[in-house]
Amino acid sequence: MRKTLIIVLLLTLAFPHMSEAGMRTYLKPFSKDWLADRSIKYGIITSYCLAQSLTGISEGYKFNGNSGYLMNKDNYHAYQTLMRASWLGAGFMTQATIRSPHRTWVGKAKRIIGSALVARNAFEWGYAWQRYNNPFDNDPAHHRNALVYVGIRNGSVVDLYVSTGRVTTPLVDIAFLILGLWLWE
Repeated sequence: MRKTLIIVLLLTLAFPHMSEAGMRTYLKPFSKDWLADRSIKYGIITSYCLAQSLTGISEGYKFNGNSGYLMNKDNYHAYQTLMRASWLGAGFMTQATIRSPHRTWVGKAKRIIGSALVARNAFEWGYAWQRYNNPFDNDPAHHRNALVYVGIRNGSVVDLYVSTGRVTTPLVDIAFLILGLWLWE
């Protein structure tokens, strides 16, 4: 441990440009208007939906016994790489939304929340496509844990679920889509 500390100290002294002050210089944005509002608007919803749909496909693969309709053992790493890259894009677009001078903080929050609500559907559809080969699967047996929330039972925090069926599953999806698009605009 002592040798590691000495090595880190020597590297810090040898490379002063790696200090916090030096990093602040590199992280400054070029201008306040660095990305147009329209690019941010469509970029955030696209990146969120892509990231969530690829995550849904990955989760469907894991919970399907490592077999499925879209992802399989031969293309697993390609999907995982795309999923990770899409989450980087989602993070970039979130940062762009937060830094944007085009909207108020309420407008920025609405756009982020709206994109997340629409992307929730992309996750569900990707998961169902991978697991059941039908993105719009409404089988009640497949939707026992459709909506997840957190509660307290016997003094500990637990996951709680709301089940949906043949009629309520599309209604929930439509509600998330409409509310998300309304907030996103």
